[in-house]
Amino acid sequence: MEHAIVDYREELSLLGGARNFGNPKSYMELHSFVLSNKVNISSFHAFAKIAQLSSNLKFQIVPKSTAARAKTISSGPTDKLLRLAHLTVVAKSIFDDNIDVAVEFLNKPHPELGNHSPYEFAMTDIGSRQVESLLRKIEYGLPA
Repeated sequence: MEHAIVDYREELSLLGGARNFGNPKSYMELHSFVLSNKVNISSFHAFAKIAQLSSNLKFQIVPKSTAARAKTISSGPTDKLLRLAHLTVVAKSIFDDNIDVAVEFLNKPHPELGNHSPYEFAMTDIGSRQVESLLRKIEYGLPA
């Protein structure tokens, strides 16, 4: 079984589309854009809806007051959104391209993550690596 190949364009589609990120042609352009620009808050709202994020989790990414009044978000919250979108695309590919099953899995507490949901655990880079490792175990049929 091969690793699912993740295309950044699919990640961006979960965040309201490439136009919110300067229509990058590569990961390098996306990286540069995120570092040098503020991203439209609509990316956050689009992903929160698709991923069915709880209010608590949403406000760990973008504070409630910012989510209510800001037009843009900085690179920190954007990085978290991209991280969660990446995991969503990986999970979707592992669960037969079914976004609903992927989102359900990512929102459900998992014993290997201390009974935190994969989305909750992925708020840090190290946590997101652990979630991706868990997804790869599932992909390869290993105990997870």
